[in-house]
Amino acid sequence: MRPCTGWTSLHYYPDNDGSDTGTGPDRFSRESAYACFETGFDSGVVGADFMLAAYHATWADGDQEEIVAEVSNLDGVFVAMGQAKPGKEDLLIVGGFNLIPDILDVAISTANRTEGSGSTLNYNGDRTLNLYDHVLVHDETAASEMIDDVVVINRIGLAATPKVFYQTVSDHLPIMVRMRSSGPDDD
Repeated sequence: MRPCTGWTSLHYYPDNDGSDTGTGPDRFSRESAYACFETGFDSGVVGADFMLAAYHATWADGDQEEIVAEVSNLDGVFVAMGQAKPGKEDLLIVGGFNLIPDILDVAISTANRTEGSGSTLNYNGDRTLNLYDHVLVHDETAASEMIDDVVVINRIGLAATPKVFYQTVSDHLPIMVRMRSSGPDDD
């Protein structure tokens, strides 16, 4: 993978930073960043490309209404991504949404391609049933690079104990999606 041809930098979704000098609406506690990626550059022909945004929702002390209100603004991020690279239809947002799938699905109008449960850990490092980490796909027909749905990868055993994993790595487990890197681009 490399940045798409002509793509020169990481883009941030324009949003009020929440400071006293910020202007306009403050939609996100942490603004999304996005970029375009491509494969197939060794052959000189682009094999697959897509745009990917990283996002981490507010925790809001677990207040689901506040989290849903923030997450519901992600349609604007998809719009900004499309405007940054006109004609690009395979747009993905990945990250920690702090919502289980049933509640997330109410807040968004795009496909959530994450399966399973238990992407977060409690204070002892024990895996919970909460699936808070997801990949959203703006247009599934344009995202043929995705081979499978997204799954949670349990890597707690890489640390001495689950609590050590929680304290030194993260209270979230990684998620994984397999992407096709060869063949013609789909958009």
